[in-house]
Amino acid sequence: VASLMTSISSLIQSISSKNSPIYSGYGSSDSAETSAAFISSSSSSSVKTTTGIPKRGATTAATTTTTTTPKNPQQQILLPMAQASLRFLQSRKQVYTQAGILQNWHLRGIAYLHEHQRVLLVGRHVVVVERSNNNNNKRHYIRVDNVYNLAHNNHDDDHNPPPDCLRLSIWVRVAGPEIFAGKALPVRTDNDDPGNDCYWTFDFEPQQPGSYKIDAKVLMWDSVVRQDFFLTDIRQGDGTKVPDEIQERYSIKAGFKGFKMYHAQRQCSDACTRQVGCRYWASPPANLPDPSYVNNGCDFWFDPHNLTDGKPPFASWLLGDINVTWPRDPPKRPPPPPKKEGRRQRRRRRRLNAVKIIHGYPSTKPIEYYVGCGWNPMFTLDFPCMSGLLDDKVYIHQERIEIHVDAAKTPSPSLPPLCSLPHEALTSFPSPQLNNNTIEPATGRWVREAWPNASMCPQPFGYDDTIKTYFKISRYDDDHPHCWHRDNLHDIGWNCVEMNCRFIRESSIHRDTEFRSTTWSGVWKPYGCDLLEYTTAELQQCVDGLKIKEFKTQGASIAAQYRNYLEPRIKNLKLYQGQGGRTVSLGTNKMLHALSDIQENFLQSVDKMANMTEDGDTISFVAGTYFLSSVRDIADWESMAFTNNILKQHLIPKGYKYINTFDMSAAMTFDTGSQMDGMHLVGPVPKMVLTKFFHYLCKDVVNGGARL
Repeated sequence: VASLMTSISSLIQSISSKNSPIYSGYGSSDSAETSAAFISSSSSSSVKTTTGIPKRGATTAATTTTTTTPKNPQQQILLPMAQASLRFLQSRKQVYTQAGILQNWHLRGIAYLHEHQRVLLVGRHVVVVERSNNNNNKRHYIRVDNVYNLAHNNHDDDHNPPPDCLRLSIWVRVAGPEIFAGKALPVRTDNDDPGNDCYWTFDFEPQQPGSYKIDAKVLMWDSVVRQDFFLTDIRQGDGTKVPDEIQERYSIKAGFKGFKMYHAQRQCSDACTRQVGCRYWASPPANLPDPSYVNNGCDFWFDPHNLTDGKPPFASWLLGDINVTWPRDPPKRPPPPPKKEGRRQRRRRRRLNAVKIIHGYPSTKPIEYYVGCGWNPMFTLDFPCMSGLLDDKVYIHQERIEIHVDAAKTPSPSLPPLCSLPHEALTSFPSPQLNNNTIEPATGRWVREAWPNASMCPQPFGYDDTIKTYFKISRYDDDHPHCWHRDNLHDIGWNCVEMNCRFIRESSIHRDTEFRSTTWSGVWKPYGCDLLEYTTAELQQCVDGLKIKEFKTQGASIAAQYRNYLEPRIKNLKLYQGQGGRTVSLGTNKMLHALSDIQENFLQSVDKMANMTEDGDTISFVAGTYFLSSVRDIADWESMAFTNNILKQHLIPKGYKYINTFDMSAAMTFDTGSQMDGMHLVGPVPKMVLTKFFHYLCKDVVNGGARL
């Protein structure tokens, strides 16, 4: 445990420092960019004026800012992009106005960043020619800049500088013949201009030419402020009633119905901490009918001095504060359960038991703010994005690009080595070992393939009806394993089986119909090595050679999904029946649940895990996925990456086989999440998890296998 605590301390120090490797892993800002949209440090003429946009929730007052006219040609080129980004933002605001919920506009996505944090983003593709050893190499990356000042013709004074880029997490995907995705990394510039001291970049190395589409979304604000990446403090009040003096002093009250609020004490405390002027919270909200474990929410009391117009900063449609013009009527409630009560009904009844009244103060510690359109305890039901596709979208200048790959970049005809476990490295997150100002690169990318014909895949594409699950899984062919990588992405990933799913607005869900191809065929290909894929007959060699008596999955709901994908791969295998057989497990370590626990309990559970080097059994543990949501307290991208790193550092030496799901899931997290949450992924990702699982288990035993 002490060793784990030391690792955590080192990680936090590295990401909290402005000298952290996260700022310098991809070079400095003075490289020779060939994009015409390069923003540079430049001189500008300026004149003082009394304008500016006050931050929402603060006292309205005129502020002294500086109006600028860019002289540098590159900034003049960027100016219309900044203005286009502002028009895009204003068009989204108009949608909220027409729906009658303008009061909630500022809570999420690009609106929150603009209204509260002086952030307005523009992304674009940049190509840099890098010269080394008399060779010219092209570096491709997506660059994202904060153009708030440029769009508003402002120049911040020293008292209100632009925010540090480290505070914002941005997801980027470049999709075409190959698909690259991950976190955009903050880069600090080498100039003294306070309006342009950092930006974000996402590097990718295309090996196939063609048309690519750029997408970027904002995920988390202040994602690294928690000192331990686990829980904040909770300051609960005494008694069963909110004190009268609190209600008198903080006279502005507002409430909401939450989603998956299974830890209301912690979730209300955190949500109150995030809202400007919130001074006290209580749960359940007074206006919520029949509150229960699964039907809960919060009431907040605000200090009137922190509100601009003396009104609550939001209004609930589920508690009757406002009437909303939604794109369509809410879904009807499901029919009541049958009179005869079975196990499912008993479980449901227990969940509907009344909850006790709790109340308290906001946290005194800093806390992150989820700005994306995915699941969130406070936002999902009562404050949904009007468009899950657009409201957290970074405006992209020329989102469709054509990429031409140089002949020198064409892959070598010689076969690369087979992948070994060291290839399964976590990407884009600093670790104590990174003392040379570098960031671990992505381990691979998705590669699209043509839909196979009947000669390649004799069995027509369809779903396996023998697998009893909420989510569709395509049929597996014992003799043609590669055909399993076909999917109809338009037909999967729509299910939501949580209670209260009926209240989720359909328009608030990210649905990229272009990416969700009806004829998806593709695999994850690591850089510099190949994975092997085995027929059932070849897997039988593995079972016999390793004397495998049992395949198991360990974990909770995500592990159960992996079990559904494991079943068709092993159902026709004959397991070892003799003495001394081996159990092979695929585990998830219940990381989502661990993040809801206190830090010491999590670390102790990791410390107690068995040492596989002294055991004949084998456990492969699956890394957490690339999160698009904030569904369980602080279960989000940054905390999942952090926990992945801790598990990797301390379980690999014990003999556990680490499978990097984090990198693979980044491209698919928005479009194949069966619960629309970015963690219960279906289709391509779990299929590749099983491909990796069998590759590392069997590559030294099986004589055969096909390279992906």
